[in-house]
Amino acid sequence: MQLVASSPRTVWSGLDRFNDSQVWLIADDQPVRRTVVSGGSVTLPFAATKLVAGFAFTHVVEPSPVLPLANRAQDARYRTVRMVFRLLATTALHLDMGNGPIPQALPTLPDGFTGDRAVRVLGWRRGIDAPFWQIAQDDPTPFTLLAVTHQLQVTD
Repeated sequence: MQLVASSPRTVWSGLDRFNDSQVWLIADDQPVRRTVVSGGSVTLPFAATKLVAGFAFTHVVEPSPVLPLANRAQDARYRTVRMVFRLLATTALHLDMGNGPIPQALPTLPDGFTGDRAVRVLGWRRGIDAPFWQIAQDDPTPFTLLAVTHQLQVTD
């Protein structure tokens, strides 16, 4: 839901349909925070002329399971050497390599970052049950993943 005011204000009403629900707030095109709507209104930490409120959700992207490699043991050791994420107009990328989502540094541009974000990884893993990587984030900002390339080294 988008609300507009003629002059900047900190208290916004008209959010009755979100009562007692947690929403993300974006004020003047800047993510503010998650908050619970009470009495159909919210209070911002700064005055703004435009407010967007919406339910928070987490999108998750992960690769398909790996098929067993021919002539290789199922429990072979492997390591990810390098991955490249091709992004389009994206402002946030949280990458989980098995230790929880870690924000990746992207250039701050008005229309978001478009291009390749390369990630190098250290350490060996065993087993192919878990995904090699995962993107899990709930930022209320644009995110478009076009492709991922993944360089993998496997030993017996």
